[in-house]
Order: sequence, then C-alpha cells, then structure tokens
Amino acid sequence: MREKVEQGKVKIVEKETFPVKDHSKRPVQWDIWEGALRAAERMEQKYGREALGPYSTFEWGMMNGKLSALRWALGEDWDMLDT
Repeated sequence: MREKVEQGKVKIVEKETFPVKDHSKRPVQWDIWEGALRAAERMEQKYGREALGPYSTFEWGMMNGKLSALRWALGEDWDMLDT
C-alpha cells in the first residue's frame, strides 16, 4: 500500500470525502493512513526491517501451505485455497 501511495496510485483523503462510489480506486482516510504508518514503524522496530520481507515466491508458498494446513486442522476443507 505504501508503494501505491508513493506512486500516486492510491490517494489519501480526509474523512469527510470517504466513502467513494468507485471502489476500484478506493482512497485511504488520512487518520487510517497515519495509524498504519505508526503500526509499520512499531513492527520494524520490534522485528527489524529485513525480517519483514519482501518474500520470494517460494517463501509465500510455504507460508500459504502452513496456513492451509492450520485451517484444515481447525476443520476447514483441505482444498479451499482461500487462506
């Protein structure tokens, strides 16, 4: 999301201009954006930036496989693929 905001693909708007009718170009409210930046900073401080990605296709596959197995263990169908 940060990249899209920096590239100008996603706009940051004031609260009174939200919601919009065209959801394909959905903006982010300013107060929500500030909270997301603060949360990202806390995670970077806690875990270190290098531990937070970006991940390779293989690593994403491993994570999704583990999440899928966890969902299966909790009672979901095995091949749901919506993890």
